[in-house]
Amino acid sequence: MKYKISNICAKLMLVCVSTLLALGFAEAFARILNIGPDVHRVRTHVENSAYQASSNPILGYELKPNFRCSTPNLHETFPYINAHGQRDIERSLEKKPGWKRIVVLGDSVAAGHRVWDLNQTISRWMDRLMVEDRVEVLNFGMGGYCTRAEVELLRTKALKFDPDMVILIFVKNDFRDFNSQISHYRIQRPKYIEWLFIHSRLFRTLAMETDWMHFASENKDYWINDRQFEEIGGNNVEQGFELLQQLSLEYGFSCLIAVWPRFDDDGIVDVDNGGDGLWLDGDKKAAPPQGPRMTVERLAEKFRLPHFRLSGYFKEDFQNRQSEREAGATPKSLYAAGDDTHPSPLGARVAAAALVDKARSIWNGGRLE
Repeated sequence: MKYKISNICAKLMLVCVSTLLALGFAEAFARILNIGPDVHRVRTHVENSAYQASSNPILGYELKPNFRCSTPNLHETFPYINAHGQRDIERSLEKKPGWKRIVVLGDSVAAGHRVWDLNQTISRWMDRLMVEDRVEVLNFGMGGYCTRAEVELLRTKALKFDPDMVILIFVKNDFRDFNSQISHYRIQRPKYIEWLFIHSRLFRTLAMETDWMHFASENKDYWINDRQFEEIGGNNVEQGFELLQQLSLEYGFSCLIAVWPRFDDDGIVDVDNGGDGLWLDGDKKAAPPQGPRMTVERLAEKFRLPHFRLSGYFKEDFQNRQSEREAGATPKSLYAAGDDTHPSPLGARVAAAALVDKARSIWNGGRLE
């Protein structure tokens, strides 16, 4: 009898050990091949989050003023947020005598997600490049915001800094008619389940594929806060551009729309997600290099907003990097930070130089192509 019990226990232990080893190998395999989605959720109800809920339903959330974190994940937490609740150096409301100001709007690309050093973000590169022009460049990028929310942030906050120019960096997913980074429906799950979802790529992949405990549904548009969706409504880009035009006329600042590309291993691509409502990251819909205009370009022209594609500057820079290309570098490895969209420090620097060039052209009375 004792022998049978011992034999059963040994077999159970063997099964448990084998299962754990198999799961461990599967997790390692998933990580090596980068299978499954990354975790990008903004949780305002978490104590150590850099975000807090906003009373403005169009915004939904905002950064906490004076937030600090010594171990940031560069998405939900950051090393430094200034006193005005922006990922920027400290700023005064009043301009320096004789100086101009540029406000940069955008989502996580402008905010500098995935980049630790604040000085390696697009706006800080611009700030340094324009010192001789006596121009300050302020960062009002906010991860997850759609175009309408970005312009709402300008209206409610950035206008207090009296900008002379507003540059909006337009990214492919800005056609989503909501601010996607925040989960307004807080589904109650055991803490260990949440821990597994965040830390295990294998578990996260299976949970998203099967919609187990509504992990997939939580990230779909029908789980978005009803009030925010009602406030923003549809066609958020068109609404945002219309409001931007109105504000520019009322407050007397210049505008510039900069279209952000996607960085692939085999090229730099402009992605048009507006024509058919596509917005999911990972789609491969490329805009034609010439001929029909991109949806965002047509909308910008409708409201007489100057615009240009950043892709041309990146392509020129890549062609000039012969030694890196010969060593096997790709646009994605050079200009992106871990995905095909967010800029690396080099990507931010190239973009900043392009934006400075266009800003100077506008102020000098030049015309954009």
